[in-house]
Amino acid sequence: MLLTTHYMEEASHLCDRLMVMNEAKIVAHGRPLDLIVEHAGRGVLEARLNEAELANLRARLDGSAGASIEEVEDLMYVFGGDGVATQFAAEIDDPYRAFVRPGTMEDVFLRLTGRGLLD
Repeated sequence: MLLTTHYMEEASHLCDRLMVMNEAKIVAHGRPLDLIVEHAGRGVLEARLNEAELANLRARLDGSAGASIEEVEDLMYVFGGDGVATQFAAEIDDPYRAFVRPGTMEDVFLRLTGRGLLD
């Protein structure tokens, strides 16, 4: 059975294997959890930070293998660097400004295409 959808979470729940396409090209394929671990990480830091906090986080992530930061409007996402991200979120100590959540297929889509789902 073939399913086409823009709803990444639906795809990850219904499908054994996924293909992510961007501009008519296959950019990744595999099992949903494998794609999440490879492209987003098990934990994603989601944060709204001021400039000083952002500079501090960037300095701490500088040596973390596979860590990257994506900014979408006023939100910042840190993919990879799970240990650093979790520790940083605990130091902010405000779950409305910084928290670590599980990686999702929407994160994979953002990382692979560079666009949010609303673009």
